[in-house]
Amino acid sequence: MENPNQKPNQQLTVQDNQKLSQILEASKKNEHQFFKSISEQERISNLSDALQGVGMGTIFTNHALLSGYKGKIPELNKQDIGVMVRTRFRTLSLEELAYAFQIDRHGYHGEPTRHYQLFNAEYVSTIINKYLEWKEKMKRIPSRNIPISELK
Repeated sequence: MENPNQKPNQQLTVQDNQKLSQILEASKKNEHQFFKSISEQERISNLSDALQGVGMGTIFTNHALLSGYKGKIPELNKQDIGVMVRTRFRTLSLEELAYAFQIDRHGYHGEPTRHYQLFNAEYVSTIINKYLEWKEKMKRIPSRNIPISELK
């Protein structure tokens, strides 16, 4: 998937490129490390438009490839997903967005969400909503040392 919502004249700054690297590195943390780092992550609404577009494009492209999605995501779907993330989920970070897709793919919620070769706002919101449920469960665990498999 190409970078959704990134206008051709938008360029990433050096700082944006560093931030994108940090975003991609965050998904290497285990669930407890990641949960503890959420408060330090910058919200999507506070990022430059260019970083939002490149970040979402990278996250969705990686997920599409890793989940077996075939074909190209229609431009209309890219735009719709971008609007949804920038409005409804603007308080999340790009790290959280990437982690939401990773833990879904890895079966943390049980069976990974099936895409049926449709990568659209409904599919994306289903995965993000599962992530938000996971996040709420993590908030309620005092020690945060319980494996995710026991949170189902």
